[in-house]
Amino acid sequence: MEATARTVLFRGSKLSCSVRGDANAPWLVITHGMALDCSSFEGLAERLSSRWRVLLWDMPGHGKSGPILPPFDIHVCVDALEAVLDAHGVDKAVLLGFSFGGVVSQLLAHRAPQRVEGLIAYGCLSPLLTGAQPLWVMWLGEWIMTRGDWESVRWRFAKLCSAEPDVQRGVYDTMGTLGPDGFRLMTRALLRARTHDPGFRVSGPLMWIQGERDSNAASLKPVEAALRRNHPSITSVILPGAGHCAHQEMPDTFDRAVIAFLDDAFPRS
Repeated sequence: MEATARTVLFRGSKLSCSVRGDANAPWLVITHGMALDCSSFEGLAERLSSRWRVLLWDMPGHGKSGPILPPFDIHVCVDALEAVLDAHGVDKAVLLGFSFGGVVSQLLAHRAPQRVEGLIAYGCLSPLLTGAQPLWVMWLGEWIMTRGDWESVRWRFAKLCSAEPDVQRGVYDTMGTLGPDGFRLMTRALLRARTHDPGFRVSGPLMWIQGERDSNAASLKPVEAALRRNHPSITSVILPGAGHCAHQEMPDTFDRAVIAFLDDAFPRS
């Protein structure tokens, strides 16, 4: 199904969005990860468009959206997501958030639970459930992620995202749009996200999905455990052999898992 493109004005810049699906279908809103863009989810969006109205968007500084403008922290991205929902008249939606976008989606569910019908948390951290790291850990993490020249930063991050050369090249290329200053701001925003609510839960169905070989596996394990503790009926899927960008490494397997969850959790009337 052909997508309809739209630009949403936000804080003096623009956010690039696209929508697929019937106007009367329920909303599914997908938020990509840091230094990536929404294009890698277009295949999933197309497969879902017969049943869902799928909204893809590029976060500030990413893809076809305008640059990141200071002051900036992760809550600016939550504000941006709300602006996208408002512009499209989305009162309530299922959210799918990947990595950084998964944190943004959780924070929106915490801020405006009435707008979130369900959540697919994909390979993401959760400052809400696990709390923020000590400041020295944040500073060290930022230094590790951004040290060296831009070329080495791009390749280092790409290799964290995937062991597949084609996926690495794609990540390397999309990072070019964000640039070194934008990457540093996004890294800082993620590491310094400090909203904490160990009782946080989503009122609707919840799915956790990640690649078995995700480079962040050690950090993701307590997140899944915390989500499971607060959501005993959670659907948890670990994709064997996949890395952080599982949806790009194993798109058919990833898409089938997401579609199966949505069909089960939100059956056709």
